[in-house]
Amino acid sequence: NIQGMAALLSSCPLLLPFSSDKLSYRGYISIGAQHYRLNITVPQALGLKHARLECDWNLKQALHGLEGLIQRKLEQSRDLHTFILEFKDLLSQVLTSRPFQEPPPPPAVYSQFLDDLDAIGWERVVHIDPSFRDWKISSVDSRGREHILSLHLSSQHPTIPPICNVSLPGPFQLQWHIKASLEDVVGQFEQELYKYQRFWDTMDQLDRDTLVLEPERPSRDNTQRRIMIGQSVSLVLVVDPLRPGVFPQCKFLGPDHAVSGHKARLSEHIEKWEDNHTVLDNFERILDIKFPSPSKTSEEVQDMCMECGICYMCRLDGAAPEVTCNNPPCSRSFHHACLFEWLKGLPTSRQSFKMVFGECPYCGQPITVTAAT
Repeated sequence: NIQGMAALLSSCPLLLPFSSDKLSYRGYISIGAQHYRLNITVPQALGLKHARLECDWNLKQALHGLEGLIQRKLEQSRDLHTFILEFKDLLSQVLTSRPFQEPPPPPAVYSQFLDDLDAIGWERVVHIDPSFRDWKISSVDSRGREHILSLHLSSQHPTIPPICNVSLPGPFQLQWHIKASLEDVVGQFEQELYKYQRFWDTMDQLDRDTLVLEPERPSRDNTQRRIMIGQSVSLVLVVDPLRPGVFPQCKFLGPDHAVSGHKARLSEHIEKWEDNHTVLDNFERILDIKFPSPSKTSEEVQDMCMECGICYMCRLDGAAPEVTCNNPPCSRSFHHACLFEWLKGLPTSRQSFKMVFGECPYCGQPITVTAAT
């Protein structure tokens, strides 16, 4: 009837009649922002209960287990228009009540997965979940370092490119097209690894030959190191991953009387920096010191370690104390968060813009800390 057709057109504007007798419809049913392909045909001589439904893979997965209910609705509906409207209501209820689960890729994709595994090498696969959505693949660089490429595949793979999660010091921009394979992704990942070999050599030397305060457990994407170089003195370095030999961003942390000599010497001899030498070699030569090594005994390390004068811990959430009192006889160190909370609770402290001004908890001399954000 005309009223039923109008209601159908209003509810499903992308589902159109495919025959003059209005017994066949083709197009899409829209639920929210998702569109599901549906073809429905009613054999003229057999009636609605013998209707044939064809739908896309995503719609089949959403309605899995509801075949009996759909058949009953076919038998009970008075006409095709009514059934389609009830079918859309059922689909909307199912998608609303069920937690969203991205459907698995179409079956034809799995044969390509097997080809990819053969090409990549089964022994390099660290993990594949049962749905073949999440992959972890191991690659070993020229220095024997292992790197993990994590992939998440969409239900529309390979139309939609994989989501890549990698630990690199720079961006990984995947070049993808519909005929690309996972072997291509691994190849691009390994090209990126080659770019950072000298950078990782530099960072590995720092981790191996110096006392690194932060990060406590560095990952391959970390470009910063905070290194202990003396009693209550540390050096923060940020190394350029593409040019690890150039002079890095650096900052000395510690009381002024302890770091002023290092700052002066670095400023005076910065022109002696040699890009073909390692970061560690350059700093030791220019500053004319030998950085403490991890081979020191735990007692020696503890003597050099900057314990926070408020919480009495060397590390808070993995961070060593960052603020030091500039009064030479005091030189107590504090975690930024500890000192901020301490000063914030004192009525004599004051704040100007992002700086908090107060007194050292030990010697009473002026001390400042940036406000917590």
